[in-house]
Amino acid sequence: MSELTLYELFMYDLFGTLSKSSYLFHQLINNPILNLEVLKILNSLVSMNKRRKYLLSKVTLIDDIVQGMIREKTDSDLRQKCLGNIQKFTLRSQPQNKLIELNIIHYIVNLFEYEEDSLSDYTIEYRLALIMNLSLRKSGREKYEEIADKTYGQR
Repeated sequence: MSELTLYELFMYDLFGTLSKSSYLFHQLINNPILNLEVLKILNSLVSMNKRRKYLLSKVTLIDDIVQGMIREKTDSDLRQKCLGNIQKFTLRSQPQNKLIELNIIHYIVNLFEYEEDSLSDYTIEYRLALIMNLSLRKSGREKYEEIADKTYGQR
């Protein structure tokens, strides 16, 4: 992604982090034609510390991505992009706490349990990395311990 493209994204506040309104972002993330493209853009932005900080200033961003992931009923490209973005956000403590609060550990373990044979390598790797990152926090370990018995015998 070019620097000019990034500048335009930030200048026009595509993700609604600078303003109170995130109408445009909500329209894009909920549009079945555009949502995968928006998540691809997010994926490239969230990989960089300064840009991750900018994105996290949008309070509902993680909620929006998690809801998009939960809506997907198969291991689609969209669900994989949601998962990849979420996992990259867990490099910071604030998103870790938010994801633990949203009970994402239970969601991930349940997906392993019910979709074990149909998950891509990408999904398996990112889910394991996400569980590991969230387990670094005491509350994350406690959430994981509640359902750890479901993970025995998994791949």
